[in-house]
Amino acid sequence: MQKIISDVVVVGGGLAGMYAALAARKQGCKVVIICKNKTGRSGSSVVAQTVHRVAKQDPLNQKLYYEFFRESGRFMGNPELIKTLISEGPSAVNHVISLGVQFKKGIETLPNGGEIVRYSCEPRIGKLLTSPVAEHVRNSDICLLENTMVIDVISQSGKLNGLVCLCNNEVFLVIAKAVILATGGFSRIFKETSNPMGITGDGQAIAARAGARLTGLEFIQFYPYRLSQPKIFDLNPAIFDQGAIFINEKKERFMQNFPKAEQENRDRLAQEMFKQHEVFLDLSGMSQKDLDKHPILADLVKHGYGSRLKMQVTAHFSMGGIQINSECETDIPGLFACGECTGGIHGANRLAGSALVECAVFGPRAGRSAAIYAQKNKAQISTSPAIDLPPLGKDDIHTLVSSLRQLMWAKAGVQRSENNLLQCRSELLGLSEKLTHLQPSSYQQWFEAKNMLQISKSVVESALARRETRGSHLRIDYPNENMKGGDMAIFRSDTMNSLSQS
Repeated sequence: MQKIISDVVVVGGGLAGMYAALAARKQGCKVVIICKNKTGRSGSSVVAQTVHRVAKQDPLNQKLYYEFFRESGRFMGNPELIKTLISEGPSAVNHVISLGVQFKKGIETLPNGGEIVRYSCEPRIGKLLTSPVAEHVRNSDICLLENTMVIDVISQSGKLNGLVCLCNNEVFLVIAKAVILATGGFSRIFKETSNPMGITGDGQAIAARAGARLTGLEFIQFYPYRLSQPKIFDLNPAIFDQGAIFINEKKERFMQNFPKAEQENRDRLAQEMFKQHEVFLDLSGMSQKDLDKHPILADLVKHGYGSRLKMQVTAHFSMGGIQINSECETDIPGLFACGECTGGIHGANRLAGSALVECAVFGPRAGRSAAIYAQKNKAQISTSPAIDLPPLGKDDIHTLVSSLRQLMWAKAGVQRSENNLLQCRSELLGLSEKLTHLQPSSYQQWFEAKNMLQISKSVVESALARRETRGSHLRIDYPNENMKGGDMAIFRSDTMNSLSQS
């Protein structure tokens, strides 16, 4: 079996992974990036709206932003991680600028009086952010293994030693001293999602099978600003300062009695939208001058679609994931993680403009931490690990995955109840059993389905365990918060592994 040897291996070619790889290489380590698609051209980073929001660097504004951040996450966020994010945010954005990203800068005021700085590319197209960073990666001597999927980590004697990978149905090993998981979220387990193809919870599932802890998997951000008809794209929330509103099928404005109306926290807004039979975007209150600032919307109105702008709540961001500390260390020596595959920073709800700052802060931190670890340790695999592969055939994996996504949206999506979650758990077990008997034409499709099923089961167990409504986690049978402080449910690795084997 082919073996590739490196000091640090980064799994994922989005922003968090690229920042991590560049930082590890700067420390003098030999670095490999493994990506299921093309580095810098796939995953959620390339479709992001580029917005970075950071507090001003003075102590008062950082304190106010910390308080606002914690409250918005319903006190579920890890204080250590939040403080790191806020204190290092400004310098992290400056580092992104040094890589050649061009930002437009603005000032915003928080509800509690704090001031934050907003950075964004204009237009807000993700590739304007990812392309300059990817160019630095490609101009370095970082090795890129693209169109390649990681199946599992290899550990011997309680220490991580490398990865089992596959490319074009061929399996090979990557021997490494340290591994960084930067694989993104898992919101593609839901039928309605803004996540691109390939965002299938691989890193979270791999970490859990290795024995790492996952945390906060019940907290998924359901995004309220996605237009679904006649065209699919994300709205700029600024339109609601310019006269736009949401109405339901009865032409009622259902958000007018909420303090921030259509700009309410995303969890609350998504939940209220989900209660309606249908939701439409009403632009009749906007002036032509303001409408012209949003060319796509202006064009739709011009062509007669102004009364048919239909909205769809969609699964957008995974607040939960692999548990890390501020150095991006997991429970497993030699295994690090950064970006959306981690959990604990955002708590029960994520603030707009914080995900890309998270990548910019914790990506380099993960790279430096992994490099320091690699320089102190050795990696060698004495014997090749046993790899359990399904027999190849012609069975259809897509139908099973479609059933999984529809099930999760219907039974474990925006609104949850014990009865629905228990039904979901039972049906997931049936799908898992079915997967074991399928003979796929593609190993990658089979393993993606396996990871999606594993994470789906874990989301359901987490949602069952949290018998309250908190942030993005809405239990219609437990409509109130029943905790005063920030106790995040931690699911130990033995629990997670038993779920993955169910």
